[in-house]
Amino acid sequence: MRQLGAAYLSYAQENPLHYQLMFATPLPDPDAHKAMMAEASRAFRMLEDSIAALHGRASGRLDDALFVWATMHGLASIMKTRLGAAMGLSDAAIPRVSRHALGMIGKALEGEE
Repeated sequence: MRQLGAAYLSYAQENPLHYQLMFATPLPDPDAHKAMMAEASRAFRMLEDSIAALHGRASGRLDDALFVWATMHGLASIMKTRLGAAMGLSDAAIPRVSRHALGMIGKALEGEE
């Protein structure tokens, strides 16, 4: 799970224009872009399947996947805006918070019943 989260953040940071195109522009008509939607669904299923494997069950994986995605997406968005620097945070703050967020996600997913 940590590797998936780290990969998401790395992609967002290393490919800011692609990331912006994927998440900061209106979604085109899904019916007219079936291949794009298939890839988006495949990526989300990968996250769901990883969560299901972590728990050894399929129940709750959609909610957990949305929780993980929302957290990583929010952090990637913060990193993109350079808001941390504008607020006087050190250069080490975002990588530290990234590790912290990934750790908290792990704890949240491990702590489920």
